[in-house]
Amino acid sequence: MKNFKAIIFDLDGTLVDSINDLANAMNHVLRTMNLPTHDTQQYKFFVGNGIRKLVERALPDTERTSGKIDLCYQKMICYYREHCFDCTTPYEGIPELLDFLRHERFRICILSNKADELAKKIAEKLFPKNTFDIVCGALPTVPRKPDPTAAINIAKQTDTECREFLYIGDTNIDIATAKGAGMFAVGCTWGFRSRSELEAAHADLIIDHPRELITFLNEQK
Repeated sequence: MKNFKAIIFDLDGTLVDSINDLANAMNHVLRTMNLPTHDTQQYKFFVGNGIRKLVERALPDTERTSGKIDLCYQKMICYYREHCFDCTTPYEGIPELLDFLRHERFRICILSNKADELAKKIAEKLFPKNTFDIVCGALPTVPRKPDPTAAINIAKQTDTECREFLYIGDTNIDIATAKGAGMFAVGCTWGFRSRSELEAAHADLIIDHPRELITFLNEQK
């Protein structure tokens, strides 16, 4: 490749379709507490800032106390940990895209706001061994996206310049992270948010299917 040597993927909504398992886990918690549940489509707007923020958004306004959020977060994590593979699968075209990137000797990384333990668990279960150079989920010592710190740290760990990275994600949070890190921001429309959100965030490229990224990269040769 002429311009790019590495790529960072968001996880949920970009590599894997996990919305049903996330929705089912949180709705399970809400039912156990006699609180109203939400349909799966609503959860597409609750995700993006980590599971704790998802829990907060899913709770009724009157229930959003620190103590209630903590309790529901723990319940949700416990249930989700055991059920995170019930429905979650890679998106169509993602395995082929990853094969292409490996063939082209890209450094391939994941950066997620999902808890680090869960991000690694999902990557290890759903993708072949050694697919990713780095899998980085949320850690207490590093600011979460859209803060670019974690993305910049990944660039340092792979000994690659930020300008040589593509960063692909499905939300404005991902685009802001990429822009903040000085990376080429790719928005994907197959995830949880809309094309208009990615356009408003000023993505450098918006794609509707993983094969379009293969085409784009081949054009850079």
